[in-house]
Amino acid sequence: MTRRVRAVITGLILVATAALSWAGMLINQEFTTVQVVVGEPAPQSFVAESPIEIQDSAATEVARQAARDAVDPVYGRHEEIDAIVINDIRAFFQSLRAATVDQGARPLPVVTTTSTVVRQTVPTTTVATTVVTTVDPGAEPGQEPATDTQEAPTPTTLPAAVTATAGVNGRVFIDTDANGFFNLAVDYGLGDVRVVAYDATGTRFETVTFSDGRYSVGRMAPGPAAVLIDTDSVPDRLTGPEQLLSQEVELVDGQATVTIHIPLRPAVTSKDTQLASLQARGLLLSDSAVSLLVDIATGDVLREIRGQEPWLLSIERETLLLATEALNTDGGILSEDLREVQIQIRSTPRFVQLPDADSAIWQQVSQVVPEVATVFLAANKTVDAVATEGQREEEAAEVVPLTIRYEAGEVIVEEGQEVTEEIEAALSDARLLGRAAPRYVALAAAVAIVVGLPALYLYRFQRNVWNSMRRMSLFGLLVVLAAVSARGAAVFAAGGDGAIGFLMPAAAFGLMTAILFDARTAVLMAVVVGSMTSIATTDPAYTLYAGLSVLVPIPFVSAISARRDLRRAGLYIMAMCGGIAALIAWFFPQDISILRSAAFAVGGGAISWLVGSSLLSVLEIVFDITTSLRLLDLTDRNHPALRLLEEKAIGSFNHSLMVGTLADRAARAVGANPLLARAGAYYHDLGKTEHPQFFIENQFGIQNPHDEMPPLQSAEVLRRHVLDGLSLARKFRIPGDVAEAVITHHGDGIMHFFYNKARKQYGDDAVDREDYRHAGRKPVKKEMAIVMLADSVEGACRAVFQVEEPTPERIEQLVEKVVGEKVADGQLSASDVTLGDLSRVKEAMVEALVGHYHQRIPYPDFPGGEPG
Repeated sequence: MTRRVRAVITGLILVATAALSWAGMLINQEFTTVQVVVGEPAPQSFVAESPIEIQDSAATEVARQAARDAVDPVYGRHEEIDAIVINDIRAFFQSLRAATVDQGARPLPVVTTTSTVVRQTVPTTTVATTVVTTVDPGAEPGQEPATDTQEAPTPTTLPAAVTATAGVNGRVFIDTDANGFFNLAVDYGLGDVRVVAYDATGTRFETVTFSDGRYSVGRMAPGPAAVLIDTDSVPDRLTGPEQLLSQEVELVDGQATVTIHIPLRPAVTSKDTQLASLQARGLLLSDSAVSLLVDIATGDVLREIRGQEPWLLSIERETLLLATEALNTDGGILSEDLREVQIQIRSTPRFVQLPDADSAIWQQVSQVVPEVATVFLAANKTVDAVATEGQREEEAAEVVPLTIRYEAGEVIVEEGQEVTEEIEAALSDARLLGRAAPRYVALAAAVAIVVGLPALYLYRFQRNVWNSMRRMSLFGLLVVLAAVSARGAAVFAAGGDGAIGFLMPAAAFGLMTAILFDARTAVLMAVVVGSMTSIATTDPAYTLYAGLSVLVPIPFVSAISARRDLRRAGLYIMAMCGGIAALIAWFFPQDISILRSAAFAVGGGAISWLVGSSLLSVLEIVFDITTSLRLLDLTDRNHPALRLLEEKAIGSFNHSLMVGTLADRAARAVGANPLLARAGAYYHDLGKTEHPQFFIENQFGIQNPHDEMPPLQSAEVLRRHVLDGLSLARKFRIPGDVAEAVITHHGDGIMHFFYNKARKQYGDDAVDREDYRHAGRKPVKKEMAIVMLADSVEGACRAVFQVEEPTPERIEQLVEKVVGEKVADGQLSASDVTLGDLSRVKEAMVEALVGHYHQRIPYPDFPGGEPG
């Protein structure tokens, strides 16, 4: 391609870049000389040319809203909720009482009061009354015993010869501790229980127990007697031992015989059973409250038996009263106020009068009553939204619309004043707004300058970029993307939140340019991105942030040598972008939150890293750019091309690895790209996979086919591996910078072995020297020249040191000879390798080869070792 054609194409690339960047700047943008936007400052002052009166929509709406807000909500009361709450509370207390009933308890049996004593046959005297003498344990000493005279339904016969001087007494009590013995401290005597006794003569005696449960019958005849408890006189829900309800005793003359005390206990379920029954209801009561209520319900059974008022009834009445008060306070309870009402009720103790209760019980009950009431409490008042809204709209409709009037000559809006909807309407009515021609030309000129100045820099100082159509096209694409990105940030920032402008992925352009080009070009890109941002946003804060953000990735990715460096760079980009945005938001007098700016900038840094690293792979393939990341992939031993070389030409594969080691060391010594040199060395013999048997390093156990071939045919086979290598490089998408090693590793040198062989066979005059020249060209890049030298040096060493001892001196001599031959043959004449570079290259290769051919200790009894 001629220089003129290249210049024309480069010019077209620049024109396309400017045109596309200009188009990107026009996104969502209009240029008007007299255009106002609601919420934005007025570009100029506007004066009314004639009287104007418009409706002040904002003030009118404010007045109407004030009228709406002045209307109190209309509430509705749900009395059915009150009934549900009251019924639930009553059902709960009823369940407490029901839980105490022991369904498995056996009731007391019916005891007959017929005598079972065998009467003695003696002379009798018939009397018409039975006298029963009872002694009250509470009588004063010396007081006469009380007598109870009862009319007998039938005459009772008393033995005439028997003296009635015996008696019997006992006790009926409630055994609260269930030990069978009467304990005055905890047990209670059961009064008013009817006791029937028969003595040996069959005389029937009746009495009732005192309040402490004791009974006593006197004036009975000695001998066998029967004492029976009338179970009809025993209160319900008491049970006890059936065998003690009817006892037979032997009365002694002159003594009162004591019967076995009769323990009775309340027929109630266990506390655990009651707790389980209540917990099954799923009530949100505390365990302590449930336990207390169960204890009280159980105790009420005993209190009712003793004729006392049950405590649970008082607690229920107080709970119902408290719930009713809460449901009626302020006309009811709203759902949003229910929790607050419950908390308030629980925080106020509710004292209940409980007879014979100690202060500890009172204190606990005062807390339980509010807790039970609040558990069942429910919202019974709601806002009638329809009625409320209707009343509010009625009040709003009565507000008279407000107006704004501008007299002729009166200023409607000052320059810089925020434009409201009313101002915009006034300007429209006054016909003061009109569209003017957009400033497309000015924008195009600004974009052309932004594109042209960097192009001039590339022409003067970056000729390697300027002379590459691919690189110029890529640079132009990045400029266009920068313009679109800057305009996108301006559009988003215009939405009202200025901090969102820092989300712009400006750092992505620094990351991509530094990797795809170099650090100097990346700095140039910072100027481009900053300028595009300035044109798109006209905001100095965004302009400064964009320029600095492009510079952030450069020091972290310019010399990247591993994938982890790219990931680490992402963290640095996010942190530094956040810090830069925070400083800019702090410095510039704008109403932008520093924290929000930093947060959006961190997000923009993350987007920059994701977009930049994602586009790298696409751009380096589309534009055939060899980046460090791509070279890392190419030098991976698992690359398909290297796997093919290893499988089909293992000797050439090992040779290429060694050449890569030498080239890497030499490139580092002269400041060249070691990754490019190593990658070129790995793939320089890729074409040998097509016919590996024709190359000596792959001939294992077979005869060299060149021994039977004419020299010219052998030369053609060797020449062919360069062309095959280029074809395979295109197949595996190996970049051109690396594939250059395929065509330059032999240069255009002569294949001296086959050339000399032909001369011997056919004579000097019959052999054309050009027929034995390699199908390649001389290397230009320093890395490719190093690959050529490394390839020749490794091949020579492998051939020579099969028969000679690889001493350091001999290695140095061989390297000097090979490099000297390449220089003498003119193979390095097109490259930028200097004599100083050649000296450092040779030193590096000698060091690497000495390390490769290092001496080993001869082990005894091993092949080649001394006998043990």
